[in-house]
Amino acid sequence: MVFLLNVTPEDVSVVHWKDDGPHSPAEWWNEYAPAVYRWEVIRGTAAPVPVIRGPRGGVKLSPEFAEWMMGLDPGWVTNVPGLTHKEKLERIGNGVVPHQAFYAFRHLKAQLDEAVTAEVQ
Repeated sequence: MVFLLNVTPEDVSVVHWKDDGPHSPAEWWNEYAPAVYRWEVIRGTAAPVPVIRGPRGGVKLSPEFAEWMMGLDPGWVTNVPGLTHKEKLERIGNGVVPHQAFYAFRHLKAQLDEAVTAEVQ
């Protein structure tokens, strides 16, 4: 995915303020701009630069961007001492998206409440 974007690790995250909150530069995202924009509105934070420069000069996914995409608070995983780049991405990738978990539990609770109500009647 990082090769499909119009951004480099050297780009600086300049936040653009609009009526619905902070946003990253739209030109970074190409066809993904609408999805990133929606998530920025939901999160209330601009997307960080999505790529970093690797130790051999290549471009790779930024753990901070992955953390942002998952809906985690900044630093939730990326500020854990001693984790390598790979370990950060593994933990983020194997984690739970809090927004999805919330809606899943809400749906399950509604089904449970409905079943309990049906039993009582």
